[in-house]
Amino acid sequence: MYPRPRAIVYQNIQKEMEASVQVIVFFFPGPAFWGLINPEWSLCNRGRRQSPVNLEPDKLLFDPNLRSLHIDKHRVSGYIANTGHSVIFTVDNSTRNHINVTGGPLSYRYQFQEMHMHYGLHDDSGSEHSVNDYAFPAEHTASDTERYITGEENSAVGL
Repeated sequence: MYPRPRAIVYQNIQKEMEASVQVIVFFFPGPAFWGLINPEWSLCNRGRRQSPVNLEPDKLLFDPNLRSLHIDKHRVSGYIANTGHSVIFTVDNSTRNHINVTGGPLSYRYQFQEMHMHYGLHDDSGSEHSVNDYAFPAEHTASDTERYITGEENSAVGL
């Protein structure tokens, strides 16, 4: 039997808006339930290379030809919100300098737009992924490639 989802209501207050907007987020306890939330996410239940991923360092290969990862060191302004299961920082679109991520195994330049830090009710349940079956209290950052034009296309291939 699946646990019942809990609805979490929070206010997302944006500088451009005169009034606050209420958003309802349905919280399911982890990635194992994503395929149940939306039929379009059904691969989350069936796929072999879907989140969550257990990283096993002793099975990783070292690539001596891999370039260094470069992250721009610009200060950016933005908005922060707490949804009750994650803290979200969104870069203000009018920010002057952007933080780009390049190099390493990346073929494209990725622009930092938003960071999600998922956390759980307990220290062993916040991260989606694990290392040697060890879960962490919190995890996750997200960036989008400049290769695509719309945010919807970016989200499908985000880092």
